Amino acid sequence: MMALHVLVVDDDPALLEALPQALRLRMSGVMVDTADSAAAALERITARDYDAIVTDIKMPGMDGLALLAEIRARRPDTPTLMITGHGEYDLAVRALRGGAYDFIQKPIDRDRFVKSLHRAIRAHAVSRRMKDRRLALERCASELEKMAKKLGREEARVLIVDDDPALLEALPQALRLRMSGVMVDTADSAAAALDRITAQDY
Repeated sequence: MMALHVLVVDDDPALLEALPQALRLRMSGVMVDTADSAAAALERITARDYDAIVTDIKMPGMDGLALLAEIRARRPDTPTLMITGHGEYDLAVRALRGGAYDFIQKPIDRDRFVKSLHRAIRAHAVSRRMKDRRLALERCASELEKMAKKLGREEARVLIVDDDPALLEALPQALRLRMSGVMVDTADSAAAALDRITAQDY
């Protein structure tokens, strides 16, 4: 399993030390980077695609809301948790409207904080898998399209073999969108594929 990477951004040295310690105690294998300003955070975000980012809203210079906007522009899939002062609901609402995954109020409840971060990281992992799968489908469809053109067949017939039901549904759809007249069969096992190959010339 790959290590999780989290960035914590805060201008308060005490919090910048306490939050990473809390994460390391409660999340096995997590790697925590820190930044004491939005400018320093942007340098780290440019260099690494984090699994999640935690930032205070009130910081000198560029504040957390401005940083959130930059994160959304540079790393739109990365979930961001915002730290707000007690009772600062207007800032929390602005953060959520700006694309924050969640907000954590001070004084920070460590257990709630870690649970929220876990949810954010899981959501990011799902989003990343879906994006990777979509790119893989596009590559597969493109390669199959090239192969059909080389064969010079206007109405190509393609057999797709995979044990992933989602792929067996998505890839034929992608091919039909890219290739007019293509005929797509699917098989979820080698045995099923052999039956189709015996009955049909692909």
